Amino acid sequence: MLVRKRITPWTRIFLLSAFALVPVADASCPDALLPEPNCASGCTPVTNITTLTIGKDDIYCVKAGVTATIGTINMDGGDFLICGDAKIANFVSKKNAKKATFNVGTAGNLNFNGSGINVNGHTLISNRGHITSSADITLQDEGSAIVNGGGFIMSPTTQFTMNGQNSSFSNYRDASFGKIYAQDSHGNGRGEICLDGGSTTFTKDFNMIQNNVVSSSGTGPACFSFSGVGDFQNIASFANSTLINICQRATATTVPANAGTHWGQAQVKTNCTSCGGPLPVELTRFAAKNFGSGVSLDWETASEKNSLRFGVERSEDGQKFTNLTYVNAAGTSSSRHTYHADDKNPSKGTSYYRLAQEDNDGTKQYSQVIAIARGQTEDLDLGLNSTDANTVRFMSKDFGSFKNADVSIYTANGALVYHGKISPDQELYDIHVPNSMNPGMYIMRVTTENGAHLAPKFIRQ
Repeated sequence: MLVRKRITPWTRIFLLSAFALVPVADASCPDALLPEPNCASGCTPVTNITTLTIGKDDIYCVKAGVTATIGTINMDGGDFLICGDAKIANFVSKKNAKKATFNVGTAGNLNFNGSGINVNGHTLISNRGHITSSADITLQDEGSAIVNGGGFIMSPTTQFTMNGQNSSFSNYRDASFGKIYAQDSHGNGRGEICLDGGSTTFTKDFNMIQNNVVSSSGTGPACFSFSGVGDFQNIASFANSTLINICQRATATTVPANAGTHWGQAQVKTNCTSCGGPLPVELTRFAAKNFGSGVSLDWETASEKNSLRFGVERSEDGQKFTNLTYVNAAGTSSSRHTYHADDKNPSKGTSYYRLAQEDNDGTKQYSQVIAIARGQTEDLDLGLNSTDANTVRFMSKDFGSFKNADVSIYTANGALVYHGKISPDQELYDIHVPNSMNPGMYIMRVTTENGAHLAPKFIRQ
C-alpha cells in the first residue's frame, strides 16, 4: 500500500518548542482549529482495517462519502484526516509524539466506540464536524489538546480526564460530557477548559483539582451547565471567567456547598435549565441560501421581549466573527415575526453566520452558528407529519445536493438521540424518530455532501 508522507505545507501549521505545540495563527483559547482538511489528494485513503499505525511523516484520511471502521489507531506523529465517517474502537498516541494531529472536517463524523481513548504527547484533535464517544477520553500527557468547533458529545456514563501538564479542551461551539475530571499527576502546570463566546458546555459531573481552570476566551458570554455533582478544590478554578455563566441545575450539588453566587469571577445561577434563563427572544428558524453571487439569510421568532435589534455576524472559520449589518427587532411581541438580510460578498468557500440578538438594556444572546458553501442552492424547512407523531418530515425546494446527507437529532441539552443518513430525491422526505424521544424541543443537524450545515429545531408533542 502506498503511504502518503507529510509534505512541507503542514509544517507551517505548528511551531515546535521544547515543551508544546503552538498554533501559528492567533487564538484566544490555548489552541485554534486546524484548517479544513483536504482528503481529495495527498493522503493515503483508509476504509476498514484492524490496526492502523501512523508515523511522524504519514498522512492518512477517510474520504468524503466513505465509512471506515478501524479497530485500533497507534499514532506516533503524522496526520489523520476525516472528511467522511470514521468509527474507531481504540486510539493511542504515543508519549512524546511529534506533531500528531487528528483533523475532523466540517462534513466529517468521528465515533469513538471502544474501551478508551488515550491522547498522549503533543497530539491535537481538531473538530469542525461531529465527534461522539461511548468511550472514556484521557488527555494523558503534556501538551495534548482537543479543539471543538462543531459538535462534541460523550455518553452520560463516560469520563473526560485531563491528566497532564498544560493539556486543554477549547470549545468554540457545543460540547456535552458525562463527567469532567481535571487533575494533574505531575503536581505543576495545569489543565484548562477554555470557552469561547456563544459556546455551550454541558456535563453531568465535574471535578476540578489543583491548578486546573475553566476560563473564557474573552470574545463573549459562554455557558457552562451541570446537572450532577460539581466538585472543585477551590473557587479559583473559575478565575478570570467574567464572561462565563454557570447553570447549576435543580438536580445539581456543589462541593464546597457554600460556594455562593460566584465561582471566581463566574456568575452562578441555581435551579435553572439554561445559563441565561428564559431567552428574551424565541428564535424558531435561522437559514441561509445562495442567491446569485451572495447569500440570503432569513430568520423567524415566535415571541420577543425588550428586543432592540439583531446583529448579523459572519466568519470564515466558524470562530472569529465580524458584524455585517443590523436589523431592527420587534421590541416586545407574542406573535410571529420574520426577518431578512443579505450578504452580498460572502467567502469563496464556506461562510459561517450567527445572530447577535441585543436587548434594550444592552444584553446580548447569540444564536446557533449555521454555515453554507458557495454553490449550495437548496432551501430547507422542517415540520412534523401531522398524521404520525414519530415522523419528522423535510420539505425542500431542491434536494439535489442532499444525497447521502448526514442527519443527527439532539435534545436541547445536547444529548444525541438519532443518527442516520438520508438520500432524498423529492421535495418531501420522512425519517422515523425513536419512540423513546420524550416530548420537548429538539435540534436536527443536517450536514450535506458539500459540507454545509443546517440546524432547524422542532418540538415533539
